[in-house]
Parts: sequence; C-alpha cells; structure tokens
Amino acid sequence: MDHWQGRQAELATLAGWLQDPSVRLVGVVAAGGYGKSALAAKLLAGTPEAQAFEQTLWTSVSQPLSFGVWSREVLRLLGAGDIDASLSDQQVITLGVNFLAQRHCLVVVGYVESLLA
Repeated sequence: MDHWQGRQAELATLAGWLQDPSVRLVGVVAAGGYGKSALAAKLLAGTPEAQAFEQTLWTSVSQPLSFGVWSREVLRLLGAGDIDASLSDQQVITLGVNFLAQRHCLVVVGYVESLLA
C-alpha cells in the first residue's frame, strides 16, 4: 500500500494476536469509513505474521445471506470440497468450525454484519 500513515500501534497489536496461538478470532469493528479494510490489507501485505498462515482468504459479504450459505462457500474456497446439500446450516457451521480448528487459516470478512441480519 502506498502512502500509509499512522496506525502502527494497531498493526502491532493485530500482529501480536496473529502470533498468539490462544487467539482464535479477532474482530475489528467500527462504523463504515474508518479504514478497517485498509488496516487488514496493510496487515496482510506487510507483516510476516500474516504470511505464516497455511491459507488466507479475504471475503466480503455485501449482500445479506445466511451464515450457512456463506460457510459453504468459505469451506469450498478453503479446499474442503463440495458440502453435501442435505446438511443443515447448523451442520455446515459445525463442519466449518472443525475444519478451521484443524488448520492455521486467516479469514478476513468484510461486511460481516450482513451475515448477522
């Protein structure tokens, strides 16, 4: 990223969390326009901690959809294969949690509030 200025403390905090094996989930929350996506992009591009993951996936949920539908797509993109269509959303979510617990993956989700609607 060209012309990056400031937010070194936030980057250092996030990088530290990425190194901590006890940290399984990090949320960066603020109203639109505060630079959450820019901060994540800078973290992914500029820190060795972000490069240590087996897989990195950046996904954005700009349209409302169920968490189960989104989970199916994330699992497909991470290489879990096609998920049986007969599985309930809860079963897919459980499958996703188990899949991610066995791997060192970094998943960045933009507009996550769409999944919670």
